[in-house]
Amino acid sequence: MVKSTKMCSLFFIYIVNIENYLINYITNYIKDIEELAFN
Repeated sequence: MVKSTKMCSLFFIYIVNIENYLINYITNYIKDIEELAFN
């Protein structure tokens, strides 16, 4: 039981990291597009 709980928390951390990575990637991508559009 403890092992599966640990796996769940690791999986949760993994998903949060992926979400943060995607959010950063998308915001940078949008900034690049805005700079191209306004320059």
